[in-house]
Order: sequence, then C-alpha cells, then structure tokens
Amino acid sequence: MQFPDDDNGQLLAEIAAAGIDLNKMHQVDFLFYLNKKPMLKNLLKK
Repeated sequence: MQFPDDDNGQLLAEIAAAGIDLNKMHQVDFLFYLNKKPMLKNLLKK
C-alpha cells in the first residue's frame, strides 16, 4: 500500500506496519490530552 509523503502518510504507514488492516472499516475513538488550561479553553472555543 502506498501512502502520501507527509505526516499523515507516515502515521498511516506506522498503523499498517502495526498490523492494522486499512482496507477494513474501523471505529476510531479520539482522546484529547490537554495539560494546560489555555489549551483546553482554546479547544472549547471551536
């Protein structure tokens, strides 16, 4: 499988190398770790 030559492509290549089949649908859960209040306030504004 070929991936773009950028940060996203690098991440996809790492996921594929870990054995994740990217040809199948996957449920993705997101976790935001914000260790500073200004970062949290900025995220909540959006």
